[in-house]
Amino acid sequence: MQIRQEVEDPNTENRIRSLLVPREYTRVDEIIDLVFSTAEDLLVDTAPEVGDGEANLSQTEVQKDKPVSFNSACAARISNRLSVDLTKQSRITFADADREITVTCAVSKEYYDPKRAGYWFAFHPHQLEKLQRSKVGYAAFGCGSPDHIALLPISFLELQLGGMNQTRTSEERSYWHVQIYKDGNQWVLRRRKDQDWPDITDKMLITET
Repeated sequence: MQIRQEVEDPNTENRIRSLLVPREYTRVDEIIDLVFSTAEDLLVDTAPEVGDGEANLSQTEVQKDKPVSFNSACAARISNRLSVDLTKQSRITFADADREITVTCAVSKEYYDPKRAGYWFAFHPHQLEKLQRSKVGYAAFGCGSPDHIALLPISFLELQLGGMNQTRTSEERSYWHVQIYKDGNQWVLRRRKDQDWPDITDKMLITET
């Protein structure tokens, strides 16, 4: 159950299930392959990079002591804001089955940029499909702490994906780079240089300090 809540990719979950089916023999190579692919899933969500050579957020963190596992704290804030009861489905996914609401909640440290604060997230096709299947879907991104959350309706985010950088790790696996910048009091969704950068300030849940 602990592994199930940490794994996001449904293909990885299916492979775990298949290994638990009783067999007359054990294929060690399948287990080793699964371990490495699961570790890769977890690393993808924490290692910023882009494949097109464009300038990106530096991997030098502004504040090294900020937590990187505050998904549940973000989900609690979102529950209060939407007046729903979100329960954990996996490491990133939370849902209120009665209200038919699903929220993916990724989190990021603050990364150094000479001009502005920046945050980086991976957003996967299987997360998009999960939110699209839900009656109400949101992609949430915790920026540095639960005090700053971008709460993006999936109908809004999917319109932006075509202008975002994307990494393909294999024929079956890929993810989009979601980058959010804070410039003064304005929050923007960074996309490729030839695309507009939408202002998402009105979609932020911010705790005033």
